[in-house]
Amino acid sequence: ITRPAQFKHALGPLYENDSVRITVERNGELLRFDVELVGDIEAYQPVGIGIIPQNQQASSLIIEHVLKDSGAERANISPGDQLLSINEKAVANWDAARSILAGHASGESIRMRLSRNSRSFEVNVLVGNRSAHVPLEVPVENAAKTKPENAKPKNAKVIEVATAGSSFQCFALIPDPTQHNAAPGVVVWVPEPGEVDRVIFVKQWQKACTARNLILLVPQSLKADRWQLEESQQIVGAIEMLAQRVQLNSVRITIGGSGTGAAMASLVASQRRDLIHGLVLFNAGIPNRVAKLETAPSQPLMVLLAATPTFEDKDAYAQTVARLHLAKLPLAIEKQETAEIEDWIEIITRWSASVDRL
Repeated sequence: ITRPAQFKHALGPLYENDSVRITVERNGELLRFDVELVGDIEAYQPVGIGIIPQNQQASSLIIEHVLKDSGAERANISPGDQLLSINEKAVANWDAARSILAGHASGESIRMRLSRNSRSFEVNVLVGNRSAHVPLEVPVENAAKTKPENAKPKNAKVIEVATAGSSFQCFALIPDPTQHNAAPGVVVWVPEPGEVDRVIFVKQWQKACTARNLILLVPQSLKADRWQLEESQQIVGAIEMLAQRVQLNSVRITIGGSGTGAAMASLVASQRRDLIHGLVLFNAGIPNRVAKLETAPSQPLMVLLAATPTFEDKDAYAQTVARLHLAKLPLAIEKQETAEIEDWIEIITRWSASVDRL
């Protein structure tokens, strides 16, 4: 067995209380275990310590931001600190750090060695439930520390993103690369079906995306009146095509929308947990047809539910919140009176720029 899908297929015909023998390799030794199957498994609780990496691709693991009320903040970790090791294990990259952290439960402590001003030190950090809240501020990945209100998006560009052998179309708004020293993340915003007004999209999103070093990718439905289920694969193909043209921060990719756009975004997020790390629901819930959402240590997903009072009163709001809590998916709920998307873009991009948090 080489893939999780094969393992699931092998267990498919079996029932609760059946016994299976599994063989695993550990430190070069083959070990065999007899395991009794259970009917239900409690959802995995994602954990975190409250830090945001400066640059996912960099060889030096510099901390860009420390979240409020987190284990990292209580341990007096500061932005600019360099992570060296966890529990006396050297960490070569942020993925390795995430893997070590995923092996711990909320309430446990980890020992971290860091470097600050060329001097190393160690701290004990309390692991907690992974938070999905929107940070009050997330520093921009730029040595100049460009603030959103000072961002100069004039050198941003719009490109076509087409998938091979299909008439499916997307466009991407690429931020000015001279304003950042790190690979950009991606916000895939799925609009309602029909023709997309690119001028309006660019005008609404350009400043915030430039400031947050995020690419905006906007797909357009093939039919004017609806999104089709198979178009979820076209959206995935567009993201992969974009990654071939631009180096991306692969753990800072979010997708969202409102109405049927949110339904399509939910479908893509549920299908490609390895690709999508954040889901934005703007005045929308997760449709029942979307497969069961589960947490997974190796495929973290956070959800931002952006709601106005009108939507908050609907059953879809309560059902979505209950469903996400049951699945133990980290959930942030933001509320505003306005239903105008331009008034939400700052919140959405600030949150999207933090989904790679540990």
